[in-house]
Amino acid sequence: MTTLVTNVRRRSRATVMTLAMALSASAAPAEVFRSDDPIRVDRDDLHTPKPQKRKINDYWDFFENTFFLRGDRSDTRALNINTRGEVPDSSWYTNRIGWRPMTRDELVRGPDTGSGPAAGIWTVVSGKSQGISPGFTIADPRGDQYFLKFDPKSNPEMATAAEVISTKFFYALGYNVPENYIVAFHPSNLRVDPGATVENQLGEKAPLTTEQVLELLAGVARMRDGRIRAVASKRIAGANLGPFKFYGMRGDDANDVIPHEHRRELRGYYVFCSWLNHDDSRSINTSDFYVTSGGSGFVKHYLIDFGSTLGSGSVAAQKRRPGNEYLWEARPTFASISTLGMWLRPWVMVTYPDHPGIGRFEADFFQPDRWKPEYPNVSFSRMLPEDAFWAARQVMRFTDDDVRAVVRTGKLSDPEAESYLASCLIKRRDKIGSYWLRQISALDNFRIESGSLFFDNLLVTHGFSQNMIEQAVKLALFDNVSGERMDPRGETVATGGRVPLPSWLLESNDGSIAVLHLSAGPHSVSIFLRKTGGEIDIVGIERH
Repeated sequence: MTTLVTNVRRRSRATVMTLAMALSASAAPAEVFRSDDPIRVDRDDLHTPKPQKRKINDYWDFFENTFFLRGDRSDTRALNINTRGEVPDSSWYTNRIGWRPMTRDELVRGPDTGSGPAAGIWTVVSGKSQGISPGFTIADPRGDQYFLKFDPKSNPEMATAAEVISTKFFYALGYNVPENYIVAFHPSNLRVDPGATVENQLGEKAPLTTEQVLELLAGVARMRDGRIRAVASKRIAGANLGPFKFYGMRGDDANDVIPHEHRRELRGYYVFCSWLNHDDSRSINTSDFYVTSGGSGFVKHYLIDFGSTLGSGSVAAQKRRPGNEYLWEARPTFASISTLGMWLRPWVMVTYPDHPGIGRFEADFFQPDRWKPEYPNVSFSRMLPEDAFWAARQVMRFTDDDVRAVVRTGKLSDPEAESYLASCLIKRRDKIGSYWLRQISALDNFRIESGSLFFDNLLVTHGFSQNMIEQAVKLALFDNVSGERMDPRGETVATGGRVPLPSWLLESNDGSIAVLHLSAGPHSVSIFLRKTGGEIDIVGIERH
């Protein structure tokens, strides 16, 4: 029986219960493939009352994810994929480079809808003193609000470049992210609103003064002409509801019906984070927003704050540990203690070139399957080879020139640093592709042309293998009610990425479904073909 998952059909908890009651009262059997498969859009934007804002304590989040087993720990296939194994568009995710080539201009523009804060006097309306990278919010002459973040004196351009570059990549990869712009201004362009407040470490608000703003600016990097370079992060539309968790569901959001640890885009996020060294990929750097339109509202999910990516640690060059070891990890800790410190962690010996605008970033020591964030992430730990394949396939869609173009948006003044950063990303990209595309069948880009099924081997496409390996093909009819493969119809061999469609399928009645099982070595893939309106289309893909 097939294990294809089509849970994206659910709309809300109320809809699921109504559907369950309807099914129990009906004798009509459910079908594996329905007329609208594969689903392209998950309508999780139905109206729901505004949820309560919540906070997640940074220290508790570390403690909880490090020492407790949260979420469903089973090796369950991702629950929000369609019958072709893709992630439909939703309030979490929008297919961009994953479904179509993006132009260079689209990659460089990213989520930006404008050019950043308007010129003129910027009014400081609030401040943030907590966290490792304090900043403040300004309103420009148009009234648009932006949160400003800065570079440390030790590493001019580093944090701001990392923030903008990673924003462009994560946007292209499908996530909801803020509009982040690199700006330069002189402190004399700032005015502090009389009603401005600042939030301290305890979450208490107090008046924000001009002296406090100038004191903060005294500790950040300046350009040679005296101006200050910053990232201006445009305020996200909607009401901020606080972070989401990487496991479970939000109980007060009726559209949130799939456990987060079983969402493919949150599992595959591991691969993307490993590529960009986003070690701070935790709940505190996410945010839910309640957005309204036409009198209805729903929750939209964002990734935020990419200052600790690439070689940046936000307030200093990234340390050597992030990406290589959790904040607390038993085995290396006890190994060091038991040898009285004589055992050295391998990553301690890694050398980095001196590029203050980049920090610490490299590609030679990097291993795609051994990269680690600051502390365990439930969604990452539930990632299966299918999820990693889905993500690695997208990483490989960035060409060398695409990577270089996105890196240029960081506006690094040192050409050598810019070139080094791009070369590291290209090498890490290739390591990701070479490793993860081998963990499951690398056949992809299935298409029907001229009476044949064509496909590509991504290992060959990307230069990781020289030969298109022959695939053994088994053909059978598929029972859409029982989910069983019935009536075997022979075997053949696929060479050169092509399987001629059998005459019995071409001459079959509308609604007939055939399954072609392609295998070579330990990996295989099943392709489900359905005849509709006299045409053959690919309705399902199942990797093994």
